Amino acid sequence: MLQDVLAVKPLTDYKLHLRFEDGIEGIIDLTKMIEFTGVFAPLKDRTFFESVYVNPDLGTIQWSNDADLDPDVLYAAVSGQPLPDFIEPIATEIKGDVIRLYRPKNAKLGKVTVQDMFVKRQVQIDLPDSEYAIATSAHQQQKLIICYGTLIKKSRLLKLENPHNLAIVS
Repeated sequence: MLQDVLAVKPLTDYKLHLRFEDGIEGIIDLTKMIEFTGVFAPLKDRTFFESVYVNPDLGTIQWSNDADLDPDVLYAAVSGQPLPDFIEPIATEIKGDVIRLYRPKNAKLGKVTVQDMFVKRQVQIDLPDSEYAIATSAHQQQKLIICYGTLIKKSRLLKLENPHNLAIVS
């Protein structure tokens, strides 16, 4: 689907009016989509709920505590189209800014999030030590990286699997 949310308007009873980039619009009832626990607990407060906004980098709605919802799930709810489990894997090139680095203690792989210039989405890449060091260096130098692999989408995550030829763009 990959339709970005362009506009959101909070309504009564935890409902939101959404408009997507293809012109589809409609109302969703968050009480039927989420539990108001964990990251969504603050949404019980009506003022906080109404502070919802569109995050254009993610193409979805978000709140100030970084709670967000998958735009594909929102699109399926509004359009009535079934939600795909994944999109077909695509051999691709990812090129963009490293915006997040995370490596749990004693982990074999570090998680890198890249704001890709082509798909205009955030893409997660799991990297071993040497490539993670390259991504860290690119982040520190505020330089772009390029990497090749297979782009997949599972649930709300775009991920580059089998990454190879990672390099800093000069």
